[in-house]
Amino acid sequence: MNEQKLEYYKLIYFNIRKPSISKKIQEFKAILKIMVLSESIFAVFLAKFIDIVRMIYLLKLIINLNLELISNTTNQSQLLK
Repeated sequence: MNEQKLEYYKLIYFNIRKPSISKKIQEFKAILKIMVLSESIFAVFLAKFIDIVRMIYLLKLIINLNLELISNTTNQSQLLK
């Protein structure tokens, strides 16, 4: 278990040296995993909350894509008339 924590700490350290959005996400996941390995109940709730937010975001993307497809097909049908 301590070896896993060490790996996550290394991941956080290297992500700080090379910041980017994907690296920040990896860093955040590593922090969550450290908290889970430390058996923090807060981490479990936070992880569940992040899953819910991720699902809402994906749902929003799907809805926007569907609306865009509908508007494109409507525009194309109007052009054909």
